Amino acid sequence: MNRRMKIKKSALTFAFFLVIAAITTRSVVAGGQPLGSDSVVFQAFYWNVPEGGNWYNTITSRADELKLAGFTHFWFPPPTKGASGGYSMGYDLYDHYDLGNYNQKGTVETRFGSLAELQAAAAACENVLLDLVANHMMGADAQCQDPTDGQWYWQSFQYVHGNFWKSCLDFHPGYPDDCDLCSGNDYIMGEDICHNSSYMSNGLLTWAQWLKTVVPNVSGFRLDAPKHFSWNMSQAFGTVGSCIGEYWDDKSNILNWIAYTGNYAFDFPLYYTMMGDAAALDGAGLTSDRGVSFVANHDTDDIYQKSRAYGFILYITPIPCVFWSDWFNPSLQPDIRRALDARRSYDFSGTRTIYKTSNFIIFRNNGPVFGCFNSAGTGGSGTITAAPNQTYTAIAWGPGGQPADVISDADGNLTLTAPAGGYCYWYGGGYASAYDAVYVPGNNEQVFGTWWYFSQANRMKSVADYTWRWETNISQPTSVEYKFAMNGSWSINRGLGNTTGSNLCQHNSNLTQGGTNIIANLTKGICIWEYYENTETGRLYTVDFNADGNINLLDHSFLAEHFNNQNCTQSNCCDGTDLNYSGSVDLNDLARLLRYWLGSISP
Repeated sequence: MNRRMKIKKSALTFAFFLVIAAITTRSVVAGGQPLGSDSVVFQAFYWNVPEGGNWYNTITSRADELKLAGFTHFWFPPPTKGASGGYSMGYDLYDHYDLGNYNQKGTVETRFGSLAELQAAAAACENVLLDLVANHMMGADAQCQDPTDGQWYWQSFQYVHGNFWKSCLDFHPGYPDDCDLCSGNDYIMGEDICHNSSYMSNGLLTWAQWLKTVVPNVSGFRLDAPKHFSWNMSQAFGTVGSCIGEYWDDKSNILNWIAYTGNYAFDFPLYYTMMGDAAALDGAGLTSDRGVSFVANHDTDDIYQKSRAYGFILYITPIPCVFWSDWFNPSLQPDIRRALDARRSYDFSGTRTIYKTSNFIIFRNNGPVFGCFNSAGTGGSGTITAAPNQTYTAIAWGPGGQPADVISDADGNLTLTAPAGGYCYWYGGGYASAYDAVYVPGNNEQVFGTWWYFSQANRMKSVADYTWRWETNISQPTSVEYKFAMNGSWSINRGLGNTTGSNLCQHNSNLTQGGTNIIANLTKGICIWEYYENTETGRLYTVDFNADGNINLLDHSFLAEHFNNQNCTQSNCCDGTDLNYSGSVDLNDLARLLRYWLGSISP
């Protein structure tokens, strides 16, 4: 036959639950991974976190569950000793080289903890962005006289370790303005560092490089107030690691700073746009692959419709950032988590606007996932044109409960909804929802946090057609207990490698029952779980065999005809009837026919 056969790979996500009987350790690497298009940043602090030097320990205790949720990079507070000692949030920087390991300003530890606790938290998080304060300093030890104007200033910094002292020549007005392209914005607070001083510019760059040698897994930095100091200095920091600038300005100036420095920047234009009507989201923000979107942070927390805002930044922007206080808000976290899960599971590239009114807007991406955003105080809807007679399921939404499935009519008219002040992602692939998985109680809840429910499970990544993989390091022989959310052939470690050189973990099985706990004894090493889906269900395959743009029983007949033309002699698998003896002819019969065609079952 000459007809074209088209197979669409379904966007399935499989949950994988793992309980390790003994807590494993992680190896410390020299540096973290740079920011990229798949990055999702988590701000690991908020303003005025509890005092007492225990915050780094709090981050460590949450690290595994946050990584499992899908966060790739962790924005840490300023690690340096501040002028207010144990009360400082770090933005009143006193000593660049005191990371909670010198007795200065009335304390050894910073507000967040000791150097050792910082190192442990960074090791647990794996990819860290340290908050870098490079514009100003506070808390000088003495006054000094500036030779340029004869005035006395509190600009003499003399540390117990004797490294990187400062004097009046290292601050303004000791040197002329060095704000480059940000005329009139140089001074913001404290003792303003002069970056035209080679002692200071070279010293700051050396300090940034040193931080990466002392704190493990540093991917880069969040630059505090870069609008107020030298663009050349920001550019230099970018050579040390990935930098996100808090360049608080309009779109054109931020884009100019990005182009000049090569760094990333927080998307302040989008932040303010998200406070308004949904229609304003069309083309909003920096629209740059170097933009980092956010809904709230330690400085700014003014958006009211946060579910809608998080749904939007996780749908459309290159690198979103989630705020600690929002994630650990029990009424908001489910809305964020569902959007984050969908972002990890579907192709969100190629986003374009397909419907817009003042309070309701619909986007489509290459998933294809339709993203609906509603700024009205009541539920909203919009009608678009899609594939006819197709069921669409809400895969992420908030606030409120999951909307019911919707079906397009014979002409393809499809009405999609979103809750009041919220969002909803709709997908028409017709596959079994991974959210139907049953949770597994843990033998050791400290391994992956204290909450055991599906959305905190490890998510396997797609590595080939109908094949997903997840791997982890087992630091010592131990027992594991896990489950898959759905049936399928699976194996643990198909000899894909072991970085430690020890024996590979070997455990194999076929057609494990979805939801059944599996226990295995594993040796030390890198263990790889690989899942190949070949089960009998019409919702696991999206196969348009006759290439007419629809998935229906015509595809069943097409494949049956194909087998007849291939001299198929098995009547129960070639005649397009009730192949699974369910009492009806439906897409489950197509799935069984497909499985026979693939050679995975007997007639």
